[in-house]
Amino acid sequence: MIKRYLLAVALIVCLGAFSVIGFNWLINPMGLFSSPLIPGVNVVKPNMFAYDRQLKSWGISKFQPEGLILGSSRASVGLNPEHSAWQANEVFNSALSATSAYLIYRYLRHAQATRPLKQVVLGLDFLSFNADLANTMSLDERLLSVDEAGRRNPDFLLSRVFQSLYSWNVLMASVSVLSANRKEVNRKVDPDSYLPPLARNGVMQPDSFLSKFWVPLRERAYGTLRQYLTTLWFPEQGFAFSDQEGVESDLLGWYRQTVRYAYEEDIDLRLFISPSHAYLFEAIHASGLWEIWEEWKRLLVAINEEEALRAGREPFPLWDFANYNDYSAVTVPMAAGKGVAMPDFWDVGHYRQEMGDLVLDRVLGGAPPAGFGVPLNGASIDGHLARVRESREAYRSEYVEELVELDAALSDILAGETPQ
Repeated sequence: MIKRYLLAVALIVCLGAFSVIGFNWLINPMGLFSSPLIPGVNVVKPNMFAYDRQLKSWGISKFQPEGLILGSSRASVGLNPEHSAWQANEVFNSALSATSAYLIYRYLRHAQATRPLKQVVLGLDFLSFNADLANTMSLDERLLSVDEAGRRNPDFLLSRVFQSLYSWNVLMASVSVLSANRKEVNRKVDPDSYLPPLARNGVMQPDSFLSKFWVPLRERAYGTLRQYLTTLWFPEQGFAFSDQEGVESDLLGWYRQTVRYAYEEDIDLRLFISPSHAYLFEAIHASGLWEIWEEWKRLLVAINEEEALRAGREPFPLWDFANYNDYSAVTVPMAAGKGVAMPDFWDVGHYRQEMGDLVLDRVLGGAPPAGFGVPLNGASIDGHLARVRESREAYRSEYVEELVELDAALSDILAGETPQ
């Protein structure tokens, strides 16, 4: 009698487990599987961004790319894995939102363990070296196939199945997707035309998440600046590369490890400092971070050259796109509406794929417009930084009226007030 009871309980548990797995596979909230797309059920997947660390890790394992894109959401939005200048057969965009130099290193090692990499493009962002921001992040070690020393993770495959099909978080995500698709606006979305927030090649698709078109673009820009000034840079706490005073920061150390590892593994690594709108540079200046921003660029150059000397190699190419030029110094419109946009930028922090193509033209050896992107090395860095300061003065002289408003908005944000 007891055996029959236990058998019945086990059968019920198994049926329940298979039902949950089947439900999660059908709804497919992360877009991992080739499940059928059913209008009103599972076409729209609004929360994929919340799982970018899982999706990028599993995408690497699935596609086993020869080429890799690393960096923050700027690279995730702006860099095209299918650009014609790549020297690798299969390229995957594994850039992560609000990432750190540590996560960049870990995803590089994960990809190299999956398949030896031929070419890697790494977009470097100031926020990825902020110790306070990095301390807010956590990494689920089960997501990556190797640890930071390259040792195999025995739980990787099993946890991947568990996390993608049979976990409470995935079940709740499936329920959320089902609920979103039941809304009137989403019931008749065409599966063939819908762009998921994250494409299969890892690219973040801004059309899926940009909203508030009724808000003037300049006002939205101030919202982005507020995010950088209060959430990503933490200038009021003192931006630091490390929480240990007087030593090379952990984050600069992880950047060093990334460069060193690329030399050791004979990976063709292309480095660049990401472009952004001039508003972001003005925010750096207003927050008192300009000097440390310049020092960050110097350290990126120095570490690259030190590791090249250690490896007996030529330094990896390092380009700076974070400066005032004809692309970054453009007016941010006051108007609102779906048709209102800036050339080359989605917002003051994220560049469009058209600009990303120019970046890849430059860093992969193509022929971009003259003056777009500046090569950095130890001999040129100080002169380059001086020219950036000069170009800032020219920008401020040309856009006087707009910058009076911007300065006032930045002052309000730094004071904890809403820009007027």
